[in-house]
Amino acid sequence: MTRTMQSQFKAMLESRELWAGGAVATNQDLAALFIARTVEVFLKPGGSFGFVTPYAVLSRLQYELFRTGDWLDADPLSINAAFETSWDLADVRPALFPVPSAVIFGTRADHAVALPEDVIAFRGRVGHMIREDDTVIQLSADDAYLSPYSSRPIQGATVVPRVLTFVDEMPAGMLGRPVGTTAVKSARSTQEKSPWKSLASVETTVEESFVREVLLGSSLVPYRVVWPHKAVLPITDNGVLEPAQMVQYPLLSARWTTVEGLWNANRSARTKQTLVEWLDYQGKLRRQLPAPAHRVVYTASGNRIAAAYTSNTKYVIEHKLYWLQIDSEAEGHYLAAILNSDAVAVAVAKRQSRGLFGARDIDMLPWRLPIPAYDPENATHATISNLGETAASVSETLDFAVVADFRDARRAVRDTLAADGTSDAIDELVVALLDLNPSGSSMLLSDDERDGDVVKPIE
Repeated sequence: MTRTMQSQFKAMLESRELWAGGAVATNQDLAALFIARTVEVFLKPGGSFGFVTPYAVLSRLQYELFRTGDWLDADPLSINAAFETSWDLADVRPALFPVPSAVIFGTRADHAVALPEDVIAFRGRVGHMIREDDTVIQLSADDAYLSPYSSRPIQGATVVPRVLTFVDEMPAGMLGRPVGTTAVKSARSTQEKSPWKSLASVETTVEESFVREVLLGSSLVPYRVVWPHKAVLPITDNGVLEPAQMVQYPLLSARWTTVEGLWNANRSARTKQTLVEWLDYQGKLRRQLPAPAHRVVYTASGNRIAAAYTSNTKYVIEHKLYWLQIDSEAEGHYLAAILNSDAVAVAVAKRQSRGLFGARDIDMLPWRLPIPAYDPENATHATISNLGETAASVSETLDFAVVADFRDARRAVRDTLAADGTSDAIDELVVALLDLNPSGSSMLLSDDERDGDVVKPIE
């Protein structure tokens, strides 16, 4: 849309109380407005409607106001929908439409009736679809976070453009280099975008304390951190350095003058932040400083959650991951086991938005499940923690030296833990702990995780 169209679109949504805004503003699309406007213009009171919609309409936050059915309440015009039970067509094969779909039904009414949480789910191939009347899937969990952990997860920092920050360390020359310094060169990727991909690599010497290991989405497999990347970042354990503070570190200051100049020359006209402000957008970098002694890290998107406990306080977490501070290693293994479990994968998949390649956003969805706070005195919690520690030990034994794709590495971990029975043991306990429906295991998506990161084998 043009800027004028965007303004008109937002105004029409707001006037009909359909604008969700906030974190989901960029996810709002025409579906909700199209349906409400069509009912408003063409449907008489008591008239019925049915629309094929994106699957996201059933549960995602950007449609939360739409699902109330209370669309317009202004004299002399009142537009309300009384919704009926929807159809879930997401698992009909082959796919009927370019994205997973649903069908919603209702009437134009005097009083709004919200979209029911229960749906009629259809499964199987077209022409041989099964209506699962006995399996009602609860899709709408947008109304509340059920886990006491829900206030803790923090999305990692947006460390881009990477050509200015991510580096490869270079070997020392015949004469070596001053103690406490290292030579670095921009780490390049085939996924770079204009204008950054056309820039020459930046090659400098820098104080080695500013070369930090950064975890991307592809740095994580179940129960284990692999493939950390390196980046030069102006941070200490006390916070983020401003350029004026960098002068006490002459090598960092000289490098930052160079990369800041490239940033200023190539950033978009709408971007006004300095490079430091950009990297610390919404404080997501400084909130990691100093890093807590115990953290759980998990993937922000993909078909399956990959989660791991780490005690490494030097890691910087990038925006493809979420992290949360916990109190102990035992609690970390407990949460990693739950988040990596098949039962949680199924429960989260039912709530995920879906695109051309299947389920995608994970974000805060795990905390809409009733994951209880870890209690070391609770026998079930302690057992899950012990199994999580066992799974982490097994994951650490796997050799990924010749594995170049994080998806293969994740699959290898899951296959190994399935073969030795660890996954089943965890899953049985998690199903009981969270009161989940174990019959949904057939809905598990494949290990076709997606991530925008290019990874290299472990050195």
